[in-house]
Amino acid sequence: MKKATTTSILASAASLFVGIGASCAGAMAPAVTFTDGEYTATQSGCRLDRALREHLPGASWNAVRRIIRSGKVRLNGEVSRHPSKLVAAGARLRITMAAPKRRPPPQVAALPDKAILFVDPHIAVVNKPANMVTIVDEHHPVGSLEQLVAGKLSRRGRQSMVPFVVQRLDFATSGLVVFARTREALHTLKPQFKARTVRRRYLALVAGKARTTRYESYLTEHRDGKRKSTAHKHLGKRAVTHVEVVQRLRGATLIHCRLETGRTHQIRIHLSEAGHPLLGDERYARHYVQAPVAPRMMLHAETLGFEHPNGEPMDFSQSPPADFLQLLKALR
Repeated sequence: MKKATTTSILASAASLFVGIGASCAGAMAPAVTFTDGEYTATQSGCRLDRALREHLPGASWNAVRRIIRSGKVRLNGEVSRHPSKLVAAGARLRITMAAPKRRPPPQVAALPDKAILFVDPHIAVVNKPANMVTIVDEHHPVGSLEQLVAGKLSRRGRQSMVPFVVQRLDFATSGLVVFARTREALHTLKPQFKARTVRRRYLALVAGKARTTRYESYLTEHRDGKRKSTAHKHLGKRAVTHVEVVQRLRGATLIHCRLETGRTHQIRIHLSEAGHPLLGDERYARHYVQAPVAPRMMLHAETLGFEHPNGEPMDFSQSPPADFLQLLKALR
């Protein structure tokens, strides 16, 4: 009797297990096929994989993380390979299934001899080419302007070959940069930038009909890595940009920008928030703003003035490079 009862119980359990398995198998959703698409994050401080999966409810977590890590997802126009990266509400998420695989970094461009505009035992003033970092970073371990200037001066037989960085320009920005060649010169130049006595003017091509004005805000870095203005003084750093219209163009404006402060990306942020992003600036461009196509970000550090370590006032001016001038001509 006991044996029969035990056998009956085991048979029932086996039947139940098979039934559950069949039920689960029948309920399992088919694998999702990803296609190109653009979405908007709805929650602030949300992980990238969660923000994307909200729009792809049938996709598994592993599948979503896989396409992120393979470089097929762009966050606000830039590839992000980190599923855990936090995004802000309103961030743009784009899936591009034909995203190219990682390629080796391009060969380092040479620095033309004429790029070094002035050099003495104390300083070096250089015309930085576009698409070159000022100093090395994780994405550009070689080929920085600092390295190329050091190599150029070394070949000239100069002493104190390693230049000290006084200021930086963004990767895509061209124009004037000053390096200190001694620590004494560095300690003379740095305070001038901090005290805002350095004379700096930028030439820029921006979308739409910009106007002559003054922008003031407090800049803060958000979780998505981008900097934005805030109305709260205690949350950001004061940034002031003076804008002067130079010429009206077809769908764009040529402007001068004078910096009263020197915050990271302040020109890009102020112009973008005003509805006139720099042409070619993918990071801060607003998707609803119509703008002419540009080969890179159209920003050029045109003038630079400061006091030499010996006390002599120095002023430099440099015309924008060929790609800037060609686009300017096409928009006239």
